[in-house]
Amino acid sequence: APADNRTHDLLSDILRQVKTRNVEAGDFSLFRLSAMLMQLFAIACVALGVLNTADPALFTRFLLGAIFLQLAVITLLIADWKK
Repeated sequence: APADNRTHDLLSDILRQVKTRNVEAGDFSLFRLSAMLMQLFAIACVALGVLNTADPALFTRFLLGAIFLQLAVITLLIADWKK
């Protein structure tokens, strides 16, 4: 009987830990969402820059904007990772 209680307690602890781990893995992150949106804007800047290759100044502005957004994405992902 004591072995049955110990086994039951051990299985209950394992089940509790598995449930807790699943909840932690599914956490919503505002940092990740913001990084994803900025990544989409960075891709759009590169696409607009490629479409405007006739004007070198506009092309440069779009690519610099994309680089800036990419740096912001990296910063947000690092902030989320450190959290």
